[in-house]
Amino acid sequence: MGVTIKSLSPGDGKTYPKVGDTVSIHYVGTLENGQKFDSSRDRGTPFQTPIGVGRVIKGWDEGVPQLSVGEKAVLTITGDYAYGPRGYPGLIPPNATLIKIRASWNKFNLYNALVWNKGVRRGTLYQQKWTAKAETRAYHGEKLTETQFRNHFDGRLNAVAPLQSAAARENTPATPFALQTYASLEKRLDTALFRSMFASSPRQASQFIRYGKVKVNGVTIKHPGYLLKAGDVFSCDPERVLQAVGRSKPSVKESVELVNRQIRRYNRYVKKCKKFPEQMFKVRENHKKRHPWLLNKERENLSGKIAETNTKTLKRMNENINAVTPSSILKKILLNENVFDATGNLPNFGFGSDVQGKSLSVFQLATGKRAILTPVEPKEETKKEEAAEVKAEEVKAEEPATPVEVAPVDEQKVEELITKILPPKKTDAEGKPIAVNKSELLPHAGDIKKLLLDIVKIRAEQIRVEANKSLIDPANPESYKTPYDPEWVKGLPEEIPLVDAEAAETDLQSVLPVRLPWLAGGLYGLQEPEKPYFTPWAPRPFLSPFAILPHHIEVSFETCHAIYMRDPIARPGHSEVISPFSLDMHERAYMFYVTRRRK
Repeated sequence: MGVTIKSLSPGDGKTYPKVGDTVSIHYVGTLENGQKFDSSRDRGTPFQTPIGVGRVIKGWDEGVPQLSVGEKAVLTITGDYAYGPRGYPGLIPPNATLIKIRASWNKFNLYNALVWNKGVRRGTLYQQKWTAKAETRAYHGEKLTETQFRNHFDGRLNAVAPLQSAAARENTPATPFALQTYASLEKRLDTALFRSMFASSPRQASQFIRYGKVKVNGVTIKHPGYLLKAGDVFSCDPERVLQAVGRSKPSVKESVELVNRQIRRYNRYVKKCKKFPEQMFKVRENHKKRHPWLLNKERENLSGKIAETNTKTLKRMNENINAVTPSSILKKILLNENVFDATGNLPNFGFGSDVQGKSLSVFQLATGKRAILTPVEPKEETKKEEAAEVKAEEVKAEEPATPVEVAPVDEQKVEELITKILPPKKTDAEGKPIAVNKSELLPHAGDIKKLLLDIVKIRAEQIRVEANKSLIDPANPESYKTPYDPEWVKGLPEEIPLVDAEAAETDLQSVLPVRLPWLAGGLYGLQEPEKPYFTPWAPRPFLSPFAILPHHIEVSFETCHAIYMRDPIARPGHSEVISPFSLDMHERAYMFYVTRRRK
């Protein structure tokens, strides 16, 4: 909004026109579609006018002083800074109305307040006072006529100041007396109701009062202009407050359209989850991280989930440790005999060099075969470079090697060999263990058994360490990651049918319940159709910029009661009259009214 300047060629950069200076300008005026409506070039003479005194459109008064002598630029001027709603008959079409800031929570009013940029230091003194009066009265008591307001207006501006020494007063900010210009309106019941945030505007507050929804000191008052006195207690019907502060209630048609849009998106989501379960599981977890309220909701039950996950991890650890037995390890080693015959070594089991070396020793003792390459122990006094090379080769050797294609080993022979090394325990009729005949065992069965027990011990420790790394610290829930559950898609409901709009218009109950998880069975905003506001209740959008509690009113939102403590006053650096306008604007508005008599 306002004026946008795009410089085409710079001027001298030193000389700029001041307010009241007469400037000589060549210009070409065009509309947004490029149509030319005026040009000093066509007339052959430059246009001369004083700047900043209201002789030309506001866009020129604000834009030209920003150009230096000789500068060429394009000024893009919005309608309210140009010819306004009247336009120029035959040349310029009417534009939007001028921006006014109202005492309302309407979102368009918020936008107007953000883009509003009008000064009063232009034109004659009377023009400045008139502009200030027009702008401020659009906010303060805009529904009152001038006669009604003048009957309210009080030229005595109330203020207080603390008792201070002369030295302390030097640093005290000035008291904004002029902001008290409209303090007399704050006594009105409709204005006090609006300031207490019981209504979205003074006009709505007036409606509540006329309908008998407001009481003062326990008595129903139906006059919006009722003047409050210090100590008066006023209240409003809570249902009306919920209506004023809450979102507007959607129509059945609007609600059905929005619900059907959500159902279509939800059905697409369910289809995608069933088609790509693992990818959508990750998407869902990432979505929780981006939305703290979802993460906080999950954290409520996080301690139980962490305990459950840790229990499963420990249970799985014990199962894996119990599965590691001397016989299972020996069988795994002997089943790789053909690989040994083809390569001269056992395949890398991926359990570290210690387990690999002991496994090779077990194989050699059990089969009597010897490896082609025997591992060489590094000397203690090796150089750092040699130690690094040995370490690198060791890590490389621990990586799983590509399996060699060989014929499978006869498992029956392997079982027979295992029996000669680890014979099964036998008992007599009384249940006493029978001693094993050592002649039936292999010569090195004792050494093999000892090596196998060492491997079992190493593997058990490895499994335990790995499981401990997977355990989640309950004191650090951030480290918890929900494990992927392949069955999670089964918990999703089937596709939801669309809501019939015609049936909903005829009989709302005929289309209920809506099975969307977040709608609690009802239509959007119509959980309680008999209520005049959005249900379940939610505050209206863009409410926070207007949520300013007054100093002179004590409000209880729990009971929708408020106490009018006293008339608003001014103090050094602060006024209790809430206003979006500057002190300059209020000073000129006060100057406009203070010289006029009551009518």
